[in-house]
Amino acid sequence: MTKFQHRQFKLDEHPSGSWLYAYGLLANRELKFFSDANWQQLFQTSSKEAFLNQLRDKNYPGDTLEDALNQSELDDLEFIYSAIPDLTYLNPIFLEKDGHNLKTLLRVQLSTKENISLDQVENLLLSPYSISPKNILIQIRKSINKEEDKQEIFLKPDDEPLGLLQKNHDPVPIWMKKAIDLAIKDFSNHYSVARVDQIVEKAINKAVFKEYKSLDSEWFTELYQMQIDFKNLELLFRSRTLNIDKDYFEHSLLDYGKIDISDWIKYFELSNEELATQLSEINLEKFAHFAHEYEQLGEASVFTKNVDTVLI
Repeated sequence: MTKFQHRQFKLDEHPSGSWLYAYGLLANRELKFFSDANWQQLFQTSSKEAFLNQLRDKNYPGDTLEDALNQSELDDLEFIYSAIPDLTYLNPIFLEKDGHNLKTLLRVQLSTKENISLDQVENLLLSPYSISPKNILIQIRKSINKEEDKQEIFLKPDDEPLGLLQKNHDPVPIWMKKAIDLAIKDFSNHYSVARVDQIVEKAINKAVFKEYKSLDSEWFTELYQMQIDFKNLELLFRSRTLNIDKDYFEHSLLDYGKIDISDWIKYFELSNEELATQLSEINLEKFAHFAHEYEQLGEASVFTKNVDTVLI
């Protein structure tokens, strides 16, 4: 765990239970293997080795935490492929991974004047994806260098072993080109990676929502709107806990949720008691107590578990 992650999650450098952070990484899969008692055991581990032993006992294979999580993700993907009626339903899911990869590549490339290679950041990228990281990186370089290169970019098959939805080796889509240009322009003015993340997050959110709408499925659209609301709710709790200013909070909010942006801005100004009451009135009573408790050690992870329980 990096020092940044320790600060972000308000954990001491070497405390018992520091691997509680991994709870968030496992949030999409833990319900299949872990009971509350099992989680208490994980919370009490004081080393990476002890944590890995707990994972192996619960059928997470691998010699490292990353191996265990990757294998679990592949197992989930195999199940999805066997059950999903139409592969187009995977488009929005993979687009979210594209968004992560775009943010990662922008962060790394903007931190240096030298061209980075995919080999340097391969372990930070997510797959399967719908847009090749190679194309994303090329587009980032083109935007940084302000080159007018009209030659179309195509991929070799071996460049995208898991790029399952990259139809006909299409180049980076227009919405992503615009997001890259905007992010790089903003970075040249403000030198803020956080602002770059905001720009990319909003662009990918719009693209994913558009994909869900194209499926013409009320269920999928409503599910994604719930996910957006929970992201905004988590942003609200984090911003209040870390005393982030209102302007930054407002610019970080995501559109297309069921709860209006204007309402989230109003919630930001409320006292803890008023916020808890308001959440109870909008069918978020299961999360009302976090208005008082989110800042406590471990509560952010409990929040993640509660969100996944509701979505499931």
